[in-house]
Amino acid sequence: MFTVTTRHHHAPQRSTPHAPFRSLVSAVVGLLLCGLVISGCTRSQAIVETPAADANEGTVTQPVASSEPVVTAPATVPPSDTPTPQPTATAAPTATPLPTTQPLSATVTLAQPHLAQGQTGVIRVAANLPCAVTGHLADRTLRFVPAGEGQHMALVGIHALASAETLPLSVEVTSDDGQSLSLATAVEVVEGDYGEEVIHFDAETSQLLDPAISEPENVLMSEVWETFSPEIRWTDAFQWPVEGVFTSLFGTRRSYDGRISSYHAGLDIDGETGDPVKVAADGVVVLAEPLQVRGNVVVIDHGAGVLTGYFHLDTFDVAEGQAVKAGDVIGTMGATGLVTGSHLHWELHVGGIATSPIEWTEAAPMP
Repeated sequence: MFTVTTRHHHAPQRSTPHAPFRSLVSAVVGLLLCGLVISGCTRSQAIVETPAADANEGTVTQPVASSEPVVTAPATVPPSDTPTPQPTATAAPTATPLPTTQPLSATVTLAQPHLAQGQTGVIRVAANLPCAVTGHLADRTLRFVPAGEGQHMALVGIHALASAETLPLSVEVTSDDGQSLSLATAVEVVEGDYGEEVIHFDAETSQLLDPAISEPENVLMSEVWETFSPEIRWTDAFQWPVEGVFTSLFGTRRSYDGRISSYHAGLDIDGETGDPVKVAADGVVVLAEPLQVRGNVVVIDHGAGVLTGYFHLDTFDVAEGQAVKAGDVIGTMGATGLVTGSHLHWELHVGGIATSPIEWTEAAPMP
């Protein structure tokens, strides 16, 4: 703040007419100069003054508004040390290769190169893919059953009166993915070694040979022998149902009182009425009832088209649908039906054809 001091030099007093006026002008000018100086100082303080913190109260004094515009400098963003990621190229999708189809291959083999009349043939097919197998031996349909991984087995019975000839064998293999394959071979049938016999009945028993009586029974038995279940139930060679002397072998050519020529479709084993009769292998009873020609009959299904029959029983102790195990007693020996004495007539059929039971007691075909 400036102070203007006006000094008056005292000259010797003189009395002039203008002295009071000049003194007044000088005072006015001095007041005006002082006002200008004071106004400038006050304005300078308002412009440069900044807010100060109140040390006693810990608060910040609000800034005093200024009539002059305050220019704010734009904020500067410091450069980053992290590199900017570059866009990554996306790989084009790769086409999935189609799976390669494995070609179907299969082979067919025969357990025996030659089959005699009355024997059982074993046909095996091996394939590299899961498949279904069908086949024919001449005009007969073959039924294959699973016999292990990639293996299939069909059993075929050769009729005891079949002609000695070569039979065509055809097999069709169809894989699960639709491929198919045809296989072909042949089975040579040779004559069996069988004897002959003539049987005589009394008049009453001979009446059972009347076709009116025997034919309906033959039709029933044909249907039973065609029973087929895919599960193989036997686990070993078949057991003998009874112990005794053979009185008539399988395949023997027969004449009944010179009127009928046929063959013996089973094996007759001598014994006494009441002797226990046992089942030859595991299976399920499919027939248990009295018949006129065959007497009291029990038939067991062993699976894969193999069945055994027990004829002329005195009694039977099983019912249809009953499961049995090898060695179970199913009845007793007797002399019912068309017989000349007490014995067991034992039959074994494969695919509806009567075959020799003896070979099954020596070795049964296994999967």
